[in-house]
Amino acid sequence: MTDTSSRPTRPSQTKIVATLGPASSEPSQIADLLKAGVDVFRVNMAHGSREQHEACLAAIRGASAEVGQQAAVLIDLAGPKIRLGELPGGEIHCAANAPVRFVRGETARDDPIELTTTYETLVDELDVGDRIMLADGTVSLAVEQVDTDSALCRVTQSGPIRSRQGVNLPGVKLSTPALSPVDPAAERVPQEVRRGAGRHRHLRGERGGRAKDDRAEDRFPSGRRHEETHEG
Repeated sequence: MTDTSSRPTRPSQTKIVATLGPASSEPSQIADLLKAGVDVFRVNMAHGSREQHEACLAAIRGASAEVGQQAAVLIDLAGPKIRLGELPGGEIHCAANAPVRFVRGETARDDPIELTTTYETLVDELDVGDRIMLADGTVSLAVEQVDTDSALCRVTQSGPIRSRQGVNLPGVKLSTPALSPVDPAAERVPQEVRRGAGRHRHLRGERGGRAKDDRAEDRFPSGRRHEETHEG
């Protein structure tokens, strides 16, 4: 990686977020990322053990001290997953302006416009005008009609979708809890983040300011984000 140790502080208010993983979690790699301009390190709590997360956080803090540059840590909690059911042939293409219907149950008829999801009450919780994002947001739908057993949508952004891909519902109020019972995120947030969050709350009360680092973020299945601090 190019040596950027002499690079001046960037005047831009834009923040660069880097997700750490097995190929980028060594202290030397994190130090290089800091020198390259990274402001925030994202730790995905959906993968790895508590011990691995704590080791990753320690590596971030060590690299930050070595470089002499403070870095924020973004804890991304997994939450419940809403996924598509099985599709005919495993994949279909959603053409622009084409109709798509979400139906109840786990298995749709052999009809390319019918989709199912793992979220049993989806049809009950959709309203006309809601947006549905599929395939990591590359395919967008708009809800046009809802009845007892289905929700008729229109494709507003075309593209292919595959069986078991994620479903995102930005702005839709869902009854499912933000934290999955099989992945109790509060138990998996590294202890150092909990202690840091306690300091964050204390400092904010004393100085009336906003601490930069150690905020834990829950990613709701609706696509909204909720920030909260965790006390140790």
